[in-house]
Amino acid sequence: MDTTVGHSAASMVDADRDLRYGLLELETGNMVGFFETEAAALAAVVDSIDRYGMEAVETLALAHFVSGEVAAVAEGEQLVEHALAAVRGKASNGKTASPPEPAPKSTRATA
Repeated sequence: MDTTVGHSAASMVDADRDLRYGLLELETGNMVGFFETEAAALAAVVDSIDRYGMEAVETLALAHFVSGEVAAVAEGEQLVEHALAAVRGKASNGKTASPPEPAPKSTRATA
């Protein structure tokens, strides 16, 4: 997963509100939303699945912003599985799911 999200995403993180997680729409490169916690971001993914179906989140990625660094958490099907496991304790196929492997690297967001 390309974790480079550009200067606009990193600069949009509001230090006063401590918004450390962002959902990125991979096809357009648009930021969908920023969240204080990973749990809040994953709940938003599950809410979108419930409202619009699985295909609505297939092109999303979750990023973690810390001290100017951007790390990939999960994307696409892996994000769906991680969100469902965290929120409901189940994978999209109804079986108990496990969390994703940690992202192998992070990149510095450009200013």
